Amino acid sequence: MAILPLATLEAIGYQKALTSGTTHPCVFDCEILSDETRTTVEYAVKFKSEVRSGSTGLLFEVIAAQLAKRLYIPIPEPALIELTSQLADAIPERDIAARVRNSAGLNFGTRFLSPGYSTWIVNDSVPIEIRQTAAEIVAFDVLIDNADRRKGNPNLLWKENEIFVIDHELAFAFVMSILPVPEPWLDRDLNFIRQDHPLYSGLKGQTIDLRRFEGELASIADNEIDDIFASVPQEFGTLHMEQISNHLRNSRDHADELVEAVGRILK
Repeated sequence: MAILPLATLEAIGYQKALTSGTTHPCVFDCEILSDETRTTVEYAVKFKSEVRSGSTGLLFEVIAAQLAKRLYIPIPEPALIELTSQLADAIPERDIAARVRNSAGLNFGTRFLSPGYSTWIVNDSVPIEIRQTAAEIVAFDVLIDNADRRKGNPNLLWKENEIFVIDHELAFAFVMSILPVPEPWLDRDLNFIRQDHPLYSGLKGQTIDLRRFEGELASIADNEIDDIFASVPQEFGTLHMEQISNHLRNSRDHADELVEAVGRILK
């Protein structure tokens, strides 16, 4: 199936700054035009001038978000958010206005989940209702080499029996390695899962079934991977795209071995 591009929305009003997250995203009212009907929806937006790794971090966000959607890993609806100087002029808070002005153009955002959603509280249990999804999130982090989802910074939002992944600007860490990177299904350095993943202790030793994740990963077609990368805006650049694309194709072709590696980690 085709991977649809992310929607592009215009931020039309500032709501608030978030205290969580390293880059302190802000919530904006964003306008959606559907069948000539205008709807305003709140999105948490990362400023491209402040994202770690700059525009490359936003490139990683788009790729990870599109991959999560394809693999049915729960993620708040992602979108490209356009910030304008006109919006900045209308914001009375000078520091926020400056941040908007410095990031005029396309940025990355996700639907703001409220009320009742909070950052995952790291403990030794994962409710049985979300255990399956939690295990698939671990597998997803192995796939995208995401050591930034850690106990001190879970990058997970949850409420009762729902859990969502957020913040992937530091995913695909293998692109920064100066040494050849072993394949994930060969148990390359997966200590980031064992030592610091916020879901590890609650899943360790539990009965998990990753066949659904394995099937979805194995079924990703070449054209779908191409569509994922084609959905990255030009202004986010193309750095590391070829390396990440090759990694995803290789991982797809060894989906069973990758899942077996995750099973060994959580056994």
